[in-house]
Amino acid sequence: MRRALIVEDDQSIGPLLVQLIRRLWPQAVVEHCVDGRSALDAWRRHGGADLVLLDWGLPDTTGTALLKTIRATGRKAVCVMVSGHADRDRIIEARRLQADAYIVKPFRAAEMMARLREVVDASGAVTAVTAANDDLEALPAFVSRMLEHELLGVPLDPALAEALEGMADLDAEARLKLMRRCQFEPALVGPLLGLANSSPYNDGSVLIETPASALERVGSTVLVNIAVTAALHAGSALDAEVLVAHERRLRQESLALVRLLNVLGRALRVDVAGCRAAAMLTRLGELALLVLQQRWVDLGGRLDPSACERLLAGCAAETGHQLKVQWGIPTALQMRIGAVYQLPSGTVHRDTILMRIVGLVHGERDGDELNRLLSRLGIEQTPQRLRAQAAELGD
Repeated sequence: MRRALIVEDDQSIGPLLVQLIRRLWPQAVVEHCVDGRSALDAWRRHGGADLVLLDWGLPDTTGTALLKTIRATGRKAVCVMVSGHADRDRIIEARRLQADAYIVKPFRAAEMMARLREVVDASGAVTAVTAANDDLEALPAFVSRMLEHELLGVPLDPALAEALEGMADLDAEARLKLMRRCQFEPALVGPLLGLANSSPYNDGSVLIETPASALERVGSTVLVNIAVTAALHAGSALDAEVLVAHERRLRQESLALVRLLNVLGRALRVDVAGCRAAAMLTRLGELALLVLQQRWVDLGGRLDPSACERLLAGCAAETGHQLKVQWGIPTALQMRIGAVYQLPSGTVHRDTILMRIVGLVHGERDGDELNRLLSRLGIEQTPQRLRAQAAELGD
């Protein structure tokens, strides 16, 4: 089994590099470390690595110091320095320490892939390994193993990631249209909110709850990294017919919640932007399971629609929670998302109550709970009227 080690403390670039390596080298074990100490521990624990990507600046050391230590072990490895600086002195120093390549950030994913492939091929140290599909495990076992050992992802159109990479070349109107589309993409909204609410972007004094405010915190470059990472995730581009149909249905249901929120926002004259973002994240478990099933299909599995249905019904809740934790979604936002299905006891926050109301109205679960919550917020429209008004809004 080949092994790759990525040492990068940037929370948007590190996962991107992981996905790039997995696309380049599908059967490799890829480990991502955020500082020099953990990277050296990984290097020693596994007896080295075949491929190492090193950021120049790390919290506890420099990439060059780490490179020097790695070379001193005498173990052979392809080492690539990644830096935000392109000055001649740094490049010379990296070469002196036997870096196999020096790549400057920011970079486009396709260009980075091409450069890494060139370096790996030239070294002869890393050879591609193709998995044998004859002994491909059954779908439930495959999904269980992926949930235990792999990072999760949700579907994203590769064309959207490509458009974001070329965003600088667009006019103002086209950029605005692109940004609006991003607000309705779970693959972007979730990681964006997670990063914006984490250090170094947030000290915890304020909750970032909308894609727009998150983007202000982290910047457009981070958004592009998130998009490309999502698009590179194995299985993220769905093409199995049954999976595409499920993804379309799940998207429509999330948008139906958004329309209901818009109706309620107008009735109460309040901003529901934070709730709209939460609505787009209510089906994360199902979406992540679709990606895992597409990955299994890509490996040679034959998908049975009934097996897909059983998997979605049985594993969605646990998978959704796992993904929210992976992305670092704050607890307050997780509660808002979960309120669509069940209102936590003692809830007093208006936005959480709104999420429960739209969940009940959309599910046509008219009854005492819904009537009580509508009355609590002073909403006079009947559930039937709310559904009719939402339908009038269209997509």
